[in-house]
Amino acid sequence: MKNLIKIIFLSVILNLILNVYADAQTVTWQKWYDYNDYEDNGQDVIQTFDGGYAVLSNNYPDYGCAIFKLDQFGNVEWKKIYNESNIGSQLVLCKKITQNNDGSLIISGLDRDSALIIKINISGNVLWIKKFSKLNRYAGFLDHKITSDGGIIACGFLYDPSVGYVVKTDSNGSIQWDSVYYQNSDILKVIQGKDDSYYMLGIGGVDLFKTNNIGTIIWKKYFSLPNKIDLLEHPSGDIFVGGGVDSMIVYKIDTLGSTIFNNGYFRGVVGCRCMCLSRTGNILLTGNQRGSDYMAVSQIYPDGKLIFDKLIITIVNTAYVFLPIAVTSTNDRGFIITGFTNYPPNFRESNIYVSKIDSACEASLMVGINSNNSSISENFKLYQNYPNPFNPVTTINFSIPRQGNVTLKVYDVTGKAVKTLINEQRAAGIYTVSFDGNNLPSGAYFYRLESGEFKEVKRMILVK
Repeated sequence: MKNLIKIIFLSVILNLILNVYADAQTVTWQKWYDYNDYEDNGQDVIQTFDGGYAVLSNNYPDYGCAIFKLDQFGNVEWKKIYNESNIGSQLVLCKKITQNNDGSLIISGLDRDSALIIKINISGNVLWIKKFSKLNRYAGFLDHKITSDGGIIACGFLYDPSVGYVVKTDSNGSIQWDSVYYQNSDILKVIQGKDDSYYMLGIGGVDLFKTNNIGTIIWKKYFSLPNKIDLLEHPSGDIFVGGGVDSMIVYKIDTLGSTIFNNGYFRGVVGCRCMCLSRTGNILLTGNQRGSDYMAVSQIYPDGKLIFDKLIITIVNTAYVFLPIAVTSTNDRGFIITGFTNYPPNFRESNIYVSKIDSACEASLMVGINSNNSSISENFKLYQNYPNPFNPVTTINFSIPRQGNVTLKVYDVTGKAVKTLINEQRAAGIYTVSFDGNNLPSGAYFYRLESGEFKEVKRMILVK
């Protein structure tokens, strides 16, 4: 019995150590991307099996969808556009990207007259294209998921008049069944439930409905949620719906369609734009704060209790918009978000932005990558903190010209480390870190930056 208790105790301690280590290894960065100096809008992002990322964007004026394949630090491995020039479809707009078990990528969206599903390999080469429509109407897909049998469930609309449209295919894109839902103008989101049923988020009619595995409606639900926009299933089987206007509003609904709660979070945020499950089973909500350049996040427990609200600083002292469109959790227990921004001001219209944040929703400031250059530093540099003297918070900026492990620590006058601000891998870029000396006495302190062979120390004064 004593040995069993000892084994359990050691297992708990080991798990705690591994969790701390995993958090310490989280990579963070924020970057904007441009395909061809024209308008780009980030639509979706996934983490691929190799630990990198695939970002889906709609591109103008080429009227195609573009994919940026990134490594784990946000560096572009390849980028390709899919439009009339290479897939024979005009006005291609895509909304969703997923990865198959075989490593291929599935994209869904629409072209001039049909709903589209495109399968490409991990190098971006097209494997097949399938087009869908019904009742001689224009069609489009707004979402899809890979199903438990390896097939695809895609949802969207038929147009003029607009009605909901859902298609279930096998793994090769051949239709197994399709259905028209006349009670809705669009089916915005679809997910597969644990019992192989489907949950669908509608617009212009029924708000949420559940179907069996061939699309027959089991129950319908109506609720007052403005700008409903995202849908997810918790491992418990409960369903979460996000939306809102002046705050991020979330409905939790059980498998029978009964409301468990509807709560609002982060007052002043322009609704929940997207949400995802964390690797620990909590729910992350994302939006943007009205009247500022900050992204806003709230993390909640499954019972609806708030864990934290936080603003993600993307750039400082500006008034640009950063609108999140899609978010997903990552293997290091962080998150990756994509959307669009009107930053920087010298570029046309909008650009893609991608934020890789840690489990506490912290990240470094944004750098940029476009078709012609990369806005990263050419030298190591540690800047003097500002303000200095300070009470109790100050800002430290530094730049690194290449990827590597970075440590930034604060020491007192005896040489004792009093705070580790950074100890992780960072991509090349310019970074800003805040230091809060609230729990320290007044006096002189030193901050030291190390990366590879580079080392630099500066002095700062805390005055209370």
